[in-house]
Amino acid sequence: MSKLYVNIDSNDYASQFLNNLVDIKDEKGDSISRADMYPFIDLYANTNVTDIMLCINCQRSLFESKVFTDVFDKHDQTVENGIAVDYKKSNRGIYTVYKEYGIDPFDVWFARCKEMGITPWASIRMNDCHFPFDATSNWRTDFFYEAQRNGWIIGNRFVNPESYKSGYDCDYYQSCLDYSVEQVRNKFLDYIDEVLSRYDVDGIEYDFMREIRSFDYVNQRDKCEIINDFMQKAKAIVTKYEKKYNHPIKTAIRLMRDVLQNKEYGFDIITLTKNNLVDTVVVSPRWETNDSDMPIPQWKEVLPNTEILACIDTQTVCGSPACHSTADVVRGYCNRYLSDGADGMYLFNYYVNPLNTTSYGKIRGERSAEIFNTCGSLEQVQRHPMRFIVTEQDTCPEGCQIYKPLPIELDGNEKVLAVSVGKILPDATVNVIIGIDSASAEQLKVTANGKPLPAGLRKNPKPADMQEVPADSQFPCNCGYIKEGTLTYEFPLEREESGKYNLAFNAPKGKITYVEINIE
Repeated sequence: MSKLYVNIDSNDYASQFLNNLVDIKDEKGDSISRADMYPFIDLYANTNVTDIMLCINCQRSLFESKVFTDVFDKHDQTVENGIAVDYKKSNRGIYTVYKEYGIDPFDVWFARCKEMGITPWASIRMNDCHFPFDATSNWRTDFFYEAQRNGWIIGNRFVNPESYKSGYDCDYYQSCLDYSVEQVRNKFLDYIDEVLSRYDVDGIEYDFMREIRSFDYVNQRDKCEIINDFMQKAKAIVTKYEKKYNHPIKTAIRLMRDVLQNKEYGFDIITLTKNNLVDTVVVSPRWETNDSDMPIPQWKEVLPNTEILACIDTQTVCGSPACHSTADVVRGYCNRYLSDGADGMYLFNYYVNPLNTTSYGKIRGERSAEIFNTCGSLEQVQRHPMRFIVTEQDTCPEGCQIYKPLPIELDGNEKVLAVSVGKILPDATVNVIIGIDSASAEQLKVTANGKPLPAGLRKNPKPADMQEVPADSQFPCNCGYIKEGTLTYEFPLEREESGKYNLAFNAPKGKITYVEINIE
């Protein structure tokens, strides 16, 4: 079995879980005990999940902190940025559990992981910048305003619209902290020390995908040296607590898809691992899409002695009619990356609140449970249906080539798309679904590995059976990235054991906007 990691966004779901718990207990007139915390972790029992990374901050700290503003400070806060605020409702659950009952839920959850044989990690977001345009925010710390006053943030020096293509402006990252500033680096070193002084965990993760823009990276020439020094100091802190707890503490870092592009941002991962500053690398999309072609073999080649995990976020394509990946979509990506040699899979934004009784909570819970139970190994995922949806890289440093295979403009000349879905078993049935805008769609010709496919069989109306969106949810839980005016066709494919297909398209005009390979 390979590893299966789950990063739990505790800022959202731990807070919601605790809010729900307090509401339920208040309604019944019951008190709260440590055992009431268990369901949040127990739902991973008897699944394939081997490691849980509990996110213990966003910008604010989710435990009582002397380093950063914490949830209890925010609960009591009445004025922020000169504006009256009231965050009591949002923080009621964790405040009640901690302050009234003396229970630190993270202490309970880390211990519960160990009792269940799951490896507990503390995950730190190293540069979260949510809600950069809001005048106030429940997530924001006092240090943010100090950094803003002193010019310790990136500001508007970074502008690259191609690097972030969702509804946010390209200056979304303007409030990211600037790691060239010593006070910023020291703040996070102090927080790492505080986390480990408080919690006896088996690993600590530095999540630099929230956010990787930690410098004015185009002009900061010594950015790699700065990060190397920072990570060396962080390692010294980890070593100190390894001695205190008398066991190893692994270090993970979450970075973007490409070794050299990471270096452009300031993360020289080859040097970091060579100096034993990192044990595990999480190769990751940012958020907007799941990247279907992260170069895991490249990582294994340059870092042969480092654990390499492939990250899958919950969204296959942001902004599509139904963007949240179903279990068969997740298995499709798992098949690709485990076939490529990844040491394990890493799920981001697949958290579950077991006390969420809404229809959306039920749908999301069922989806995640299926994933936790069918994605433990390459052999396991291959026993179930898989959908491999071609997507793109969603963040890229300025001056680098972004991986964006679609759309493909058709002009009467043959256009080729290489797709690798991972190993395919001998008895599998393979089909490809192709979406093309209506221009010249009926004249579309397709070949796979040089062999013409039969005349297109129209699959109506869309390549995914779309689930109805629950009335109490703003998100559906399926994945079908088909836009208005798109025709979709399904073709049977000859099975290739390697799972590698060169698809060629030809039509007088039009665009190929969607490619999916199904394996059953």
